[in-house]
Amino acid sequence: MIIVNIMGGLGNQMNQYAMARKLSMLLDVEFKLDCITSKYYKKDFVHTYQLNNFNINENLATQKELAKFIKQNQFFYKFSNQIKRSFGFKICRNGIYRSNCYIETQPPQFDEKVLQLPDNTYLHGYFASFKYFDDIRDVLVEDFSLKNPLSEKSAEALQQIKSSNSVSIHFRRGDFLSNADVKAQLEGINTDEYYRNAINYVAQNIENPHFFIFSDEIEYLKQNFKIDYPITYMDFNPPQRGFEDMYLMSQCKTNILAGVSSFSYWTGYLNNAPDKIVIIPQNASNEDFYPYPHVELESK
Repeated sequence: MIIVNIMGGLGNQMNQYAMARKLSMLLDVEFKLDCITSKYYKKDFVHTYQLNNFNINENLATQKELAKFIKQNQFFYKFSNQIKRSFGFKICRNGIYRSNCYIETQPPQFDEKVLQLPDNTYLHGYFASFKYFDDIRDVLVEDFSLKNPLSEKSAEALQQIKSSNSVSIHFRRGDFLSNADVKAQLEGINTDEYYRNAINYVAQNIENPHFFIFSDEIEYLKQNFKIDYPITYMDFNPPQRGFEDMYLMSQCKTNILAGVSSFSYWTGYLNNAPDKIVIIPQNASNEDFYPYPHVELESK
């Protein structure tokens, strides 16, 4: 049995599911999702567990099953890390896991050894590289199809998307601005210049484009980002219904992605349009994360 820790936003959850799915197929064993260890999925949090909205193989690991991989007495580990953190010392993030756990190396990157892991392994990481599971894309596209009908507003938007030369633009601002570490990492990638370059590229290559704007700060964009083309601001789905936004973006004929965003690049990956155009920031180009054909544009 393979168990994978589920954590982070929807795009990260999809990476983790896909990794466990691929490894279980290689080993011909079952796999399960650990939604217990990372106990921050609450209704009032932005990052909620959303995989259950897809047609996935949803087998949830029990506490008894997790005990084979995770030490039960976590109090001392957590307390000691709090003390270390308060004095500015480096903390140990792997202290609660047993030897049959694979902890993704940092910085995260494709590691072929992951595909050689044995049965009875626990996976902890983000596994963002499509090199891990690109050969089972058809399986994943089926797994990540929506389980239930769209909400009324999303269904109306889908009709617009299907009946136009639809172009999705994903602006991710939130933690790109509020988290100092994330901001430093992504400096000069998701710039206004990049989005302007992407819009100009679309205007030169697509007749009568209709832009659909998706963002975690949609009101800011309504005030500060104007386009001289038909535009629809997708402002009706809360973060807890991100799975519907992802589906709608994947149904657009063209995708302008936010760089270094797993949520964003899954929309391009799931896009089945035969002549799709996927645009990414040149500074975010990485062969681990963008295996499908794409257009790279400058961010300045």
